[in-house]
Amino acid sequence: MHRFHATIPGTGSHDLKARKNLLFITTDQQRFDTLPSYGADFAITPNLDKLASRGVVFERCYVPAPICVPTRASMMTGQYPTAHGAKDNFSWLDEGAEKWTSAASAAGYRTTGIGKMHFSPWDIKEGFDERVICEDKRHFYLPDDHSRFMKSHGIVRPHPKDVPGYFSTCGAPDFPYQKELYPDVFIADRSVKWLEELGDEPFALWVSFIGPHDPYDPPAEYSRLYEDAPIPAPIPRPEDPRTAPSYDERKKTQPGYGNSVFRIDYDDAAPEQIAGWRRNYFGNITLIDEGIGKIMEVLETKGILDNTVIIFTSDHGDALGDHGMIFKSFFYESMVHVPLIVRDGKNRGRRNALVGTTDIVAYFHDILGLDSPDLIQGKSIAPVLEDDTEVLNRFVFSEMPGRLMVFDGRYKYIHAKNGRHELYDHEKDPGEMRNLAEDPELVPRICELREALINHQMESANIFGLSRRKIAYPPRLKMEADYRKMLSGE
Repeated sequence: MHRFHATIPGTGSHDLKARKNLLFITTDQQRFDTLPSYGADFAITPNLDKLASRGVVFERCYVPAPICVPTRASMMTGQYPTAHGAKDNFSWLDEGAEKWTSAASAAGYRTTGIGKMHFSPWDIKEGFDERVICEDKRHFYLPDDHSRFMKSHGIVRPHPKDVPGYFSTCGAPDFPYQKELYPDVFIADRSVKWLEELGDEPFALWVSFIGPHDPYDPPAEYSRLYEDAPIPAPIPRPEDPRTAPSYDERKKTQPGYGNSVFRIDYDDAAPEQIAGWRRNYFGNITLIDEGIGKIMEVLETKGILDNTVIIFTSDHGDALGDHGMIFKSFFYESMVHVPLIVRDGKNRGRRNALVGTTDIVAYFHDILGLDSPDLIQGKSIAPVLEDDTEVLNRFVFSEMPGRLMVFDGRYKYIHAKNGRHELYDHEKDPGEMRNLAEDPELVPRICELREALINHQMESANIFGLSRRKIAYPPRLKMEADYRKMLSGE
């Protein structure tokens, strides 16, 4: 069970110039096995490879929720969804939530968010001194900075369905405009500009790319890079119905089915279309890698690279057809296991410790010399960076409304409110093809994991109660929630 952290005194604002800067780089929907440092030797990511060779690669990083908003709220607070209250993509933090961005700004850091944040309302600052906003590709109607940038080039940002090839590729068309207008190129270029114009003040910068999130639509030259690449085929859908999520459950919980935002029934995707998703997905990762290279080059040119802690990760993964599924929202490895690379200027190598997104946020407080909030659930990864034998967590957790996951490094246990449960042995079954939840010999292990889940949920619910939060839908979110119910027929 996690324990509440005691407040740790900060170092004081007069020491600002002696403190480290923070560069937090995230992608959206990038699974763990998509970089050479995680086994994908065919992936073209020289800049992330360089970052990995000069930093620490965490082999087992798990997200607190396999969807966007809950994990991004956790990235702000260091808490799990049950504790901070933003449990799905139609909710957000209340105004009283303790966010590291607010604390860093109050301590004298220049705090900036560039790219996709998924806040609600979409244009609030949430503790940042400034934002450059480029939201989801399907949020084409938002007048964010990227939309205005495209408009300055005479282009009205389209709904993805209006891009040529969207339907024939089942959501993987080529980007139809010049590369400079692509969202992730815009995010990288604006990050470079921000760093070039930066004075000598300390900073905490979050660069949040929106790829390789669907639609899988990089400029054509990037998808073509992987035409002959040995990209693995999807993990097949398990034949055992106790292992495979039921068809009805997928229809209700995964996007795309009858949803006007997507306009495609991904269940009808042909094998060659799924292969196209995967090629374009890696193409988008290569494009993002180029942007990261430009950002790293500016840090080096300005002489601040060695004084900047760089952290790279993603908010969740993507099934890409694994288990017959799309996108995210379940607890398979492709959805909850993400890359995590940290360059702190002194430690290198690989770490096998179980860590999660909440732990990264606790580490932010260490880097920036901030007081650690009493109700933060994460544990700083600093000890693991220093010592590869350090054990940070006995368990990691992930949450979805009505479903919970706990993983001890070998056994992953999943429990749903409908009584269904799953158990996978990663030592013998890394593809999670065989559900062992009914194996009588594993009852003691299931009881242990279930107890860990209960303790975790009790702690999170207690934190939610202590913070006295009452999460209310803002009017726009209430409207979207009602619309979602209407589409699902609830």
